[in-house]
Amino acid sequence: MKTYLTEFNSRLIRVEDQTKTNTDEVTTLKHELTTCHDRINSMSKTQNLIEDELRRTNLIIFGIPEKEKSEAERTHMAEQYITQATGLKVKIDTSTRRGQEKNDANRPIVARLLSLNDRDRVLDAYKLHTTPGNRPTIKPDLCLGTRQFLHYRWEEKQKAQRTQRSHAPRHRNTGPETDFLSPPHSQTQQK
Repeated sequence: MKTYLTEFNSRLIRVEDQTKTNTDEVTTLKHELTTCHDRINSMSKTQNLIEDELRRTNLIIFGIPEKEKSEAERTHMAEQYITQATGLKVKIDTSTRRGQEKNDANRPIVARLLSLNDRDRVLDAYKLHTTPGNRPTIKPDLCLGTRQFLHYRWEEKQKAQRTQRSHAPRHRNTGPETDFLSPPHSQTQQK
């Protein structure tokens, strides 16, 4: 019986040692995984910055019908639309349609302007001249990561506004007691 207990005790000690070793390895792997996630996030942000930098003179125009037969025609159509929508004459370096061709949908045009100042002037003028209706829209061309980040920030802002509205005190004018401009009810009765 003593040999059995001794053997059991030695096995238990080995299991405890192995568990401690495994715990240490798991802790090390967790740290390495965290480091890898941080590195991936950093690289993803860097990639988004580089891609946005490459696209910074681009505009994306939605809603222009696909009638062109060449890049020159497409570029001319985009220049005409920008002039019509904003009143500015700008020169487009190149233009292309984004996405796969579909029979029933107009693909957006990505137009590369010659300068960043032109792009900013067009976007500012478009915001000033925008009217509701069924007309094409002009937006800056951003990479997917930046669009997702901006959409997330917009959703958070909307959520905060809804929360703020739901928690805001509601004042109902039900009589002189709740009217902040009139004297309290007891003072009016004493006069």
